[in-house]
Amino acid sequence: SAKTATASNQAATAAQKLATEEQRTATAASNAAAAQTRADLAPWRETGTGALYQLADLYGVPRSDGAGGMTAGSDFTGTPGYQFRFGEGLRGVNNSASAAGLIDSGSRLRALTDYGQGQAANEWGDYRGTIQSLAGVGQTAVGQQVAADQSSANSLANLYSQQGANAASTQIGQANAITGGLNNALIGYAYLNR
Repeated sequence: SAKTATASNQAATAAQKLATEEQRTATAASNAAAAQTRADLAPWRETGTGALYQLADLYGVPRSDGAGGMTAGSDFTGTPGYQFRFGEGLRGVNNSASAAGLIDSGSRLRALTDYGQGQAANEWGDYRGTIQSLAGVGQTAVGQQVAADQSSANSLANLYSQQGANAASTQIGQANAITGGLNNALIGYAYLNR
């Protein structure tokens, strides 16, 4: 009957609206989770980016904006660790030379030079390794962000696909309800006019 067709049509429309709202809610939740993940990983990405630039600077690799190129060398000699160890080592060489009565000797100057060069070489390797580790932290954070973004994109694609399937199902349900109503009307008309 026409009432049955109308009721079926209304039920299909209501189901479609409910499914659409649920998918909007799920989409919003997925987008919010992706934004939170991006915000949570931002400090790690930014630290890694800064370290990567600093590493490029150590090797004299200019940046695309023209900045950089061996600017990190002065950063290296200014680190508290380098300054402390270098100062303590020089003091040790001077104290040793003074105790031996060689404070103004060439051997003291040679010992200072050897110590300074050796200390700088050792510290340089440690400094570079630390920066490489920080750049790796950033690279890991970027990889995690890409994985989270891909997961979010897959979830959204599934939601949109489901939304399309629900819309199609609603249309089919409405068409079936109308067809069923028309068939019932035709059967009733034929029955009455026999």
